[in-house]
Amino acid sequence: MEVKKEYISVTARFDKDKGILPVSIQWEVVEIPVDKVEDVRNAASMRVGGFGVRYTVRIQNKSRLLWFEEDKWFVKKRIG
Repeated sequence: MEVKKEYISVTARFDKDKGILPVSIQWEVVEIPVDKVEDVRNAASMRVGGFGVRYTVRIQNKSRLLWFEEDKWFVKKRIG
């Protein structure tokens, strides 16, 4: 299955101890809250390219990956 980089809008909180934390994502026309940030680390996205901060987040009871690359947020989107 093919994937592509999909840039999205994210509402984030700047925490003095933990840095930038995503609070919600805008997926198409729906704003979806981030229930929990499970992990934060510098990482590459090998399948779609790019390097930045990778967030493992819990959204709607599922673990998802979200990247902050320079000044943009993206997710991997399956196509086909």
